[in-house]
Amino acid sequence: MYLDDKDSLGLLSNNGIFEEQEVAVVKEQVKSGDTVLDIGANIGYYTLIFAKLVGKQGKVFAFEPEPDNFALLQKNIEINGYSNIVLIPKAVSDKNEIIKLYLCEKNKGMHRAYNSIFCNKYIEIESIRIDDYFQQNNQTIDFIKMDIEGYEYTALQGMLNILRNNKNIKILTEFSPAASLENGIDLTLYVQLLTELGFTIYAIEEKMAIIEPNVLYQQLKIVKSVVHNLLQEVNEGKQEGDIGQITTELCKYFQDKHYNRPVFENFLCMRDDNL
Repeated sequence: MYLDDKDSLGLLSNNGIFEEQEVAVVKEQVKSGDTVLDIGANIGYYTLIFAKLVGKQGKVFAFEPEPDNFALLQKNIEINGYSNIVLIPKAVSDKNEIIKLYLCEKNKGMHRAYNSIFCNKYIEIESIRIDDYFQQNNQTIDFIKMDIEGYEYTALQGMLNILRNNKNIKILTEFSPAASLENGIDLTLYVQLLTELGFTIYAIEEKMAIIEPNVLYQQLKIVKSVVHNLLQEVNEGKQEGDIGQITTELCKYFQDKHYNRPVFENFLCMRDDNL
């Protein structure tokens, strides 16, 4: 597998392992013949796993807008010989338009569709609504993986028809309150929307414990004040915008305020009929 020059997924330092618990969940949930959307495919780590799991009868649609990542994604698919993957060099959003993608030089898995303290320049890219992309066919979607750095709620707004029309669909989504708040999105809205759509939310790092929305809403109130203060310190020059330092500070502030969830984590969202 070709890696980016920063090894942004940490594969070299972790013996090729990335998000081990999440991969175990994927292997349990994704079946032969499934159709999977990999939103924020990066260089193709999950894309390749999905392609193997769904087999020749299934299909993977991989969305990755950043040109360097997309080039590596293409190479990784080619060297592995998969023909069941469709590559789309676009971001997923709630509108079909040209948007700015802000680039993180230190970690190529942290590019963002909004201005960020971790990014210092931007490029213009195309964004697409999932509902529009699949409008011309009745493609059944079985599984969505979404890791787009705090842009998940916006992307979800553009796939509501897909989510409503595919009753057995499952979603593996990153949950990063700090990133979402930097994007101006309160993740309470994200959880509310998933709940309204009939999904039960499971915390992968907590052995698939069910997330109680009302409890999470109270926890997210803590996050809002912490993140607001930290971003203000960075913007005023009182804090450096270093990824590692900011993450460490967030962990400390969260613990001090009794927010005991990770700075970022992954949730599996399923409807009760799928249990």
